[in-house]
Amino acid sequence: MGKQTWGIVPLPAFPPSTLPPIHHSSLPAFPHSSVPAFRPNDFAVPNFVTLYLQSAMTHILLIILTALLCGFGLLLSALAFSGTWMVLLAALITQLVRDVPTLGTLVIFALLCITGEVLEAFAGFLGVRKRGGSRLAGFTALIGGLVGAGVGTGVVPIIGTILGMLLGSFGAVFLTEWLRLRHHGQAAHIAWGTVWARLAVLFLKTALTLGMSLWLIGSLLHS
Repeated sequence: MGKQTWGIVPLPAFPPSTLPPIHHSSLPAFPHSSVPAFRPNDFAVPNFVTLYLQSAMTHILLIILTALLCGFGLLLSALAFSGTWMVLLAALITQLVRDVPTLGTLVIFALLCITGEVLEAFAGFLGVRKRGGSRLAGFTALIGGLVGAGVGTGVVPIIGTILGMLLGSFGAVFLTEWLRLRHHGQAAHIAWGTVWARLAVLFLKTALTLGMSLWLIGSLLHS
């Protein structure tokens, strides 16, 4: 056999393209503003949803704060302190934040707080006078209650305050009326009047604080 040679097979020649050449000027031109650019805020939560969530959270936190202040005020009233003012403070906060309650309600709350303080201050005096005690015994009931509350607070806080107030009023009135009447039974009868009067005002202020708290929280829940 003869020597075999390997050659390169030539590729077939293709005719030149009959398509017209493409120039950049022949492409359609799109204005730059018509091509939307990607913006991260396109997929963000709408503003009204964010504002609604923020408002809802503020409302919930305000209700919690109001409930805490009212609960603390109720505890103070039950312990013979001025808890109604805590409810008034909560009402002022809610009025500034949510415009609840109305200004008229705030005025009523303030008047109730002042009325409770006046009744508490003169409870011993009124109790003494109702049972036939002297004016001097009525004033000593006020002074004895203040002194007793201060001493009781120093000995046993909170509980001592209530007991000291009652014992101080009773002791001051009893001593005053005994010196006037020289009769133990009658003096004790008048002295018990100041004790029952102070207890009545204590329950009244507690109920007043509870009513104000329920009104305020109910107004917030319906706002």
